Amino acid sequence: MPARILVVDDETHLTCVLAFKLRQAGATVSTAANGLEGLAAAAEFQPELIVSDYQMPEMDGLQFVKTLAADPTLAAIPVILLTARGHRIAPADLADTGVRALLPKPFSARDLLRQIGEILPAAGLAPAPAAAHSAIT
Repeated sequence: MPARILVVDDETHLTCVLAFKLRQAGATVSTAANGLEGLAAAAEFQPELIVSDYQMPEMDGLQFVKTLAADPTLAAIPVILLTARGHRIAPADLADTGVRALLPKPFSARDLLRQIGEILPAAGLAPAPAAAHSAIT
């Protein structure tokens, strides 16, 4: 059964590219444009993993992961948080959240798939051919 992954990001082009790359690797993907939509999508879609941007309108990534962690039905979902290069998040801010990895932008699809593989080894996502691994910003 394919891994269910939720992508939460306000940049439509990034969301589309990530969803495409993850589907190519064998995942079932749902998307949301901000943290508020992400909460509703997580409750409905019940993903095995969430990839979320940090900087978003409505509810930023930090508020999003803290709200997920406070919900017993969503708290166990691991999260990969995408951050702008040079943006620092204090480890204390991530305490008691499901954030398992921080991935600075730009990153490659290979980097993301490697992180997902470390968090969900049973997902068995296949990396795309090397030529398809350009930087995602």
